[in-house]
Amino acid sequence: MNRLIRVVQVIVAMISTTLLGLYFYKLYNPDKSFAEANPYLFKWKYFDIPTKEELRTVIDDLTGYYPIYGKDFYAGNSHYLSRSFYDDITDRVKKEASMQKLVKIETEDGDIYCKGEIKISFGMDLNIRTQTEMFFIDASWSPSNECRKYWWGGKNPRALQANQNFDLKKELRENSKKAASTE
Repeated sequence: MNRLIRVVQVIVAMISTTLLGLYFYKLYNPDKSFAEANPYLFKWKYFDIPTKEELRTVIDDLTGYYPIYGKDFYAGNSHYLSRSFYDDITDRVKKEASMQKLVKIETEDGDIYCKGEIKISFGMDLNIRTQTEMFFIDASWSPSNECRKYWWGGKNPRALQANQNFDLKKELRENSKKAASTE
């Protein structure tokens, strides 16, 4: 009976070690097929990172160069520019966004607008320091923002062409494997 228990323990330990090894393999080697299919979202050489001046121009164009604003907040490492206004200019910004034909994406956090890969969000918010309602507009860029996903996720001719080329290469690889296995 003791030998039987010991054999079962060894077999269970081997199975659990194998499963744990497969789990860690999958954890440290994730599926990269999507990254291969659309490198524009993942590879640095395809990133078009805007400068502070470009972000400022986007905000100025949307606000119609509205002269009365609080101050700019720019975080260079995260490519983020925020500007606060004392007046509510939501209607003006929405009108300008529709005139410029910016892409509007509805998210859980609210509506955002896209100008290329730059994400633009705006609205009224409470300034905690002064306890007043202020209008904020933010222009930002990040590798994983919704605008980049929209732009490179198949809505763009370059992305469609890249995805099609990847599918053709994948099909050629599969056909060559089939041909090699039949020989």
